Amino acid sequence: MEVRDSDMLDAEPIKCIYAPRYKTGLVSEYILPVNYHSKQPRFSDEIKVRLPTQLTKNHHLLFTITHVLVQAKKKKDDVENVVCYGIVPLYNEGRIIVHNKLGNKEGIHGISLTNKLEEGYLSDPSKLHYIDGKKPLFFMEFNLVSTVYPEDAQITQFLHIYHTTEEECKDEELIEALVNLRNLSELLAV
Repeated sequence: MEVRDSDMLDAEPIKCIYAPRYKTGLVSEYILPVNYHSKQPRFSDEIKVRLPTQLTKNHHLLFTITHVLVQAKKKKDDVENVVCYGIVPLYNEGRIIVHNKLGNKEGIHGISLTNKLEEGYLSDPSKLHYIDGKKPLFFMEFNLVSTVYPEDAQITQFLHIYHTTEEECKDEELIEALVNLRNLSELLAV
């Protein structure tokens, strides 16, 4: 898994993943362990990421799913082959992805997998060739713990409008955001 701020293939991943297992502080990629001969592997690793303070629509998680040959037939055989990729935008339409829902569970994110990455894969999703008709095949649960990014939808909506210019924001949107703030629970308002 990598955190990237660009969809250029040669872009370097951001060094923002906590890796207690490696004891090196922050790393740019995290490798998840898998079960040998498992057709439906389950990952239970908790991965902590230090999010950049200014997220953009270009920030995303990139998962590279590989098949590892345990017994190579020849010494020339590649031991590790890329099977597919999973892409999860971190910031979409003014909100952080933790607000996405899958069914009734907040924070569960279904990820469609693609067998090939091309330059500009985030800016032009038509370049992606999804496996199984874009059906989500990989699932993750997100738990946001942040003092920078609010979890509440009303606060997020208000801050998004607050940071737009008068020309970009309609009066109705501002009034709706203010009315929604009035309905916050006391716990969230403090």
